[in-house]
Amino acid sequence: MPPGAPLPGQLPQPPNQKRPPLGFTSSQYCQWNDYGLKPQVDVLERTGLKDLGFKTFVIACEWNKGMDPEGKLIVDDKQFEGGLTGFGRFLQDKQMKFGLRIDSVTAGCPWPPKKKKKVLGIFRRSDENEKLGLNSKQLQKRKGDYPPLDPSRVENQFQQIASWGVTHLEYRPCLFVTAGAIQNPDLSKVTNDPYIQMKQSIQRSQKDIFLATGQWGVTDETRLETADTWRVNNPAKEDWQKIRQTINAMVALSHKSAPGHFNDLDAIDWNHRDLSPMEQATQVIFWAATKSPLLLTGDLNQDNPSILGFLKNKALIDINQDALGKSITFRRRYTNDNDVWAGELSDGSMVAMLINWKDEERELTLSLADVELTSANGFDVISGKDLGPSNTTQSKTKGMGKAVLRPVTDKLQAMTYLEPDGVGAVQFVNLEGGDKGGRLLVAIDYINSKLDDFSPSWCPNCLIAKIKVNDAPEVEIEFPITGLTNNIPMSYLVELDGFKPGSDNTLTYTGAHKQAAPDITQVSFFSASAPSGYQ
Repeated sequence: MPPGAPLPGQLPQPPNQKRPPLGFTSSQYCQWNDYGLKPQVDVLERTGLKDLGFKTFVIACEWNKGMDPEGKLIVDDKQFEGGLTGFGRFLQDKQMKFGLRIDSVTAGCPWPPKKKKKVLGIFRRSDENEKLGLNSKQLQKRKGDYPPLDPSRVENQFQQIASWGVTHLEYRPCLFVTAGAIQNPDLSKVTNDPYIQMKQSIQRSQKDIFLATGQWGVTDETRLETADTWRVNNPAKEDWQKIRQTINAMVALSHKSAPGHFNDLDAIDWNHRDLSPMEQATQVIFWAATKSPLLLTGDLNQDNPSILGFLKNKALIDINQDALGKSITFRRRYTNDNDVWAGELSDGSMVAMLINWKDEERELTLSLADVELTSANGFDVISGKDLGPSNTTQSKTKGMGKAVLRPVTDKLQAMTYLEPDGVGAVQFVNLEGGDKGGRLLVAIDYINSKLDDFSPSWCPNCLIAKIKVNDAPEVEIEFPITGLTNNIPMSYLVELDGFKPGSDNTLTYTGAHKQAAPDITQVSFFSASAPSGYQ
């Protein structure tokens, strides 16, 4: 943080633009009717969260009975006294924003095949696909079988939700699709058409309705349109592996956040019993710093002082609501140790976050070089402690200083497949180890578009590779996904031991843990021994 910059909590108010929603969603309590939902509003008021901006209230499920032939939504009036319009008036009287979810159950995904059976192939629904005898390759080959969505059905649904007073629409008819569907133009277009058509309905109405979508695709059509939020991963509510999976997904997608348009990392489970307090803290802080919506789910009547304490931290909420709208982005991973993430704020300061990957509570040190700073005035957002000025790190570790990367390989062809555990290993020979050899900092440019599904792998939304220099011990590296298609490279920094002086050095690279390694596009390294400050 530059000298003289205001501390988080003193940031200027954002202009009149859409910001990440704060509030509640019923996604974990679908059985509730309005008698179960209305007390949740009382908790938001009683705890002071409403005063901090937690005013969006989303009915996520069990409110409808399907659609009529014109695509109009059939409301289950027994769930809500006075119907959805009555519940909307209740929220309006409470000065809350009325949110509603339309999902695959409510609206259906618009690509029925020629067969009469219902196919959910582009959803992450492997059980349904197996029943229908469809595997991923068959799904990707199904071309010309997806009739265009009738825009009038989307328009009819929009007119309904607008008449109910909805101001926050979670529109997810296709929810979260396979990596193959995203990378296939035919499938990607079909899944994204409903989102684009719903946004166009909102724009034509000139109503102030926040549009939260499912997964946003990468076709040419979707580049021309941007939702207010889009999901980056499947639900992250189960355990630490799911949180890890979401964090890895954000490596590739965090840069897409911009004023009024944000990545959605999923709701925060208030009643989470499978996360430790520190893991819960990591989730809440990461969600806030990435500018994700902060929507709570679960029964707020059950005490959770840990999450409540973080959510009532005004400095943290100010970061989430900052006018610049930029997410923290991935800066450095020390495999099996910690991540470094950082991003700009509208006042010129920077927010940095360290994520502990070890299964123990410990203090971590931020090297300013990892976030491309030479000096800073530190401020601990969580404790509210002023850390004072520093030109190295925020503790005793010395910073890296300046260094220049030099390419070792020139326009290297990407490796299309590297089998795990030593089979099909790639070697780079005649690498320059400098005058002293020893420990050098290596940059590996790679491509990994392996998007994980509801059953995370050993390394969720990442691939593990083994790398060694000469006869030194192998080093395992976790490579997070780089994007949703196979043409987006990213650079990964790692320190490697075992270099000899001169050019007689060999680097060996292969997969690990029964996973293929990611494709490599280029390898670079520091021309001299890596400066101190790295682990």
